[in-house]
Amino acid sequence: MNETEFRGLMEKHLLPMLPGCSVTIVDKKSNKKNVVSDCDGKTGLKLYPACLEKHIIIKKRQRFNNVEKAICRNFIRFMAAIDEVFGKEYQQNVEDYVMSKVIAASCDVSGLLGTDNSSIYSETLQFISSVLRTFSEWSQQTYENQKIAVSVGIERQRARKSVSFEEYSAYSFSKIFGNGYDSLVVFSPSGIMLKHESFGCNANILDEINSPIRFSLLANWTRNGKIAISLLRNGDILIFNDGSLLFAKRRGVWRYFSHDSVITQMSLGTPNIWKSGVINAVYRTALDVAFAKTGGCIGVILKNKINDAIDIVNNNDLMVHPGNSDKIRLMTYLFRKCNTIYDISRRLRQEIAAIDGALIIGYNGKILAIGAILEIQSGSTGGGRTAAAKALSQYGLGIKISNDGNIEIYKSGEDGPFLSLG
Repeated sequence: MNETEFRGLMEKHLLPMLPGCSVTIVDKKSNKKNVVSDCDGKTGLKLYPACLEKHIIIKKRQRFNNVEKAICRNFIRFMAAIDEVFGKEYQQNVEDYVMSKVIAASCDVSGLLGTDNSSIYSETLQFISSVLRTFSEWSQQTYENQKIAVSVGIERQRARKSVSFEEYSAYSFSKIFGNGYDSLVVFSPSGIMLKHESFGCNANILDEINSPIRFSLLANWTRNGKIAISLLRNGDILIFNDGSLLFAKRRGVWRYFSHDSVITQMSLGTPNIWKSGVINAVYRTALDVAFAKTGGCIGVILKNKINDAIDIVNNNDLMVHPGNSDKIRLMTYLFRKCNTIYDISRRLRQEIAAIDGALIIGYNGKILAIGAILEIQSGSTGGGRTAAAKALSQYGLGIKISNDGNIEIYKSGEDGPFLSLG
């Protein structure tokens, strides 16, 4: 495999899981094979793939966490399988197989195995990879003329003699159990069926879950080291681990969700410029809108830029200094005694962020405008949401959420996003 071919695979499969990273291929041979090591104060990684006589440096603004290192390590480890079939007609099938292995090996399964069950580590990874490949096949199928939505959970529990996942998934009716939202079929780490489980709503947990709100019950189930894997009717595959969305295969590409890293970067590296919890709430709302696929635009305004930002907003859209528009009168009644994003439910935040126009929030969480139409200078590039996000970023952060679920985050009026995820 040559440098161009390897770079193409990285851009297709690896970089979408590492948003904000830059890549350099160094023309220097090394005896190291399939090794990943830190560099540049741990804000860089050196990758030594066995299938390339060069090494690769990946850099980003923050330190790489353990999952990101595992993704890189597993990626170069399994790329050798693609090297053998590169350019052949079944290369894509091998790529899909390899990526299921990469994702499975990058999941944290320590909570499933404990200290006394390390002997089934490889068996657990093989089971997760098998579920991913099965769900990928099912994403192209229907059951009773309906697209398939199913969920599988994995928890640490001793399995009695029962049905394996391979046996279970061979039955066509297995495609209706576990709806992907509030029910799943639970298996042991080795892939033996345990039970069917469903769970009711607990509104108190929703605000603190780093997962799209519609999957928050499933994400919450995975606390304490459990794993849940869901196939959605639109073909997306989601993996939840330890209370959060961890991976998602969307539009055919795997994504990794490093929630804490994204929230830190959205804080712009300056302490106390946002009231505590504002960025967390905004990030989760963006996530909710992205997976609802309604599209939206959110602005978060710095304390010293609020007056300037208000100047580009139509008076009929302002919640502060409200005029007499019908929309604002309606919103005033709808949000009575709700002046900040903390006062309204996460579900309602998602819904108002989907209103045509921009949701604009102050540094302290105060709602400044809803469905705001902005006065944008002519010559702006991109669509309406992109132009609005860029304009709002002059005063803090501008966030564009596309109808296909992609999130772009802008700052400082820059032409391109400094973060893109989803």
